[in-house]
Amino acid sequence: MRFLSEGKALELAQALLGAGGLKPGPALVVAQHLVDANMKGVDSHGLERIPQYLQKIAEGRVEAGAEPEVASVHDGIVQVRGHGGLGIPAMQLAAERLAPLAHERGIAAATVTDVAHTGRIGRYVETLALSGCFAFAFGGGAYRQGGRVAPFGGSRGVLSTNPYALALPGGSLGPVVVDFATSTLAQGKLAAARLRGTPLPEDAVIDREGRPSTAAEDFYEGGALLPAAGPKGYGMALIAELIGSALIGDPKEFNWLIVALDLARFRPPAAFAAAAEDCLREVKAVPPREGFDEVMIPGEPERRCMAARAVSGIPLDAVLERRLREAGESLRLDLDAFLAG
Repeated sequence: MRFLSEGKALELAQALLGAGGLKPGPALVVAQHLVDANMKGVDSHGLERIPQYLQKIAEGRVEAGAEPEVASVHDGIVQVRGHGGLGIPAMQLAAERLAPLAHERGIAAATVTDVAHTGRIGRYVETLALSGCFAFAFGGGAYRQGGRVAPFGGSRGVLSTNPYALALPGGSLGPVVVDFATSTLAQGKLAAARLRGTPLPEDAVIDREGRPSTAAEDFYEGGALLPAAGPKGYGMALIAELIGSALIGDPKEFNWLIVALDLARFRPPAAFAAAAEDCLREVKAVPPREGFDEVMIPGEPERRCMAARAVSGIPLDAVLERRLREAGESLRLDLDAFLAG
């Protein structure tokens, strides 16, 4: 197993994305986002994504030269358009514009449209939480494109993974960040399991006949993911799908809604932080049940992983290294210098 320092991983990601056609600004934003996901242990949304992104660019499904723009700002609503590019720069731009607007008006929202894959959604709401906001984001609208998630009780896919993310400050314990797909698994984790031949959890997917399966390949051969927590995940996915399509419009992949609420409009920040810490410490004080070492707060595992990987580096297994080298070879880019440390 090879380990890359954060700096080397960032250089590697920038080099590959730039060679694939991204402009320097978007390439840096995307590279930072992917490496941050790896540092926090969300490897399915880290360097693993680069070959997929490069393939979509090569096939013309992603506009390599696109740069996002703020199309309008009106009555606390920001509209960001991605012009067919990767969605990470557009989502980051929306989060950056929302924070000051939410503090000015009390509440603000953004829509993000005409974008491809948007990365780890938790990063955007975490950015807003660190500015003193409660924030949530979700995406949808792709059901006409042939969704791969079955509705509750259904035998074939029609919805998408329709992810949600929510975050707010947690005082000295750090922001509380909740980030999840409304399906049993995110498709990035499904793709990683397929590449490595890893069996899936029970009740995660069905095959093309609607039968339960633990083989990732059955999903790719016409099967479907199941909604997380049955009717609960299904209901949340359907709301995201309606907002993404019926309200925001036809998407490229997903359309997105991000909302930020200025917490200082309700309570002084110091008082909120103290009360939040009281709650979180009481939750963490609950004795762990069998099979667990402790109770952790959402966002805490990622922060611990980041601290550990700052020392050890980002793990790069043989499968991912091979895929990155193949991507580099196709772009006539020698990766040896980047993979050396």
